[in-house]
Amino acid sequence: MGQIPLDQQVGRFSTPDVLIHTWDLAKAAGIDVNLDADLLQETYDALVPMDEMIRMAGVFGPKVEPPAGADLQTTLMCFTGRQP
Repeated sequence: MGQIPLDQQVGRFSTPDVLIHTWDLAKAAGIDVNLDADLLQETYDALVPMDEMIRMAGVFGPKVEPPAGADLQTTLMCFTGRQP
């Protein structure tokens, strides 16, 4: 991927990582969490074009089919291999 300026690195990788793992921790703790809608959209929009790359071993698992009518948070979590 070459060199990436810090602000782009944070926006492209660090913020999505924290957002998704916030959901993971809340789910593990049995807490219903509603993540920031703008961050969800930005993260989803950033990850969709990288679909093939993020399926490599050690990144994300296979996509999970979201339930019909799923909101963006559920759709993103399913896209990253999480069970809603």
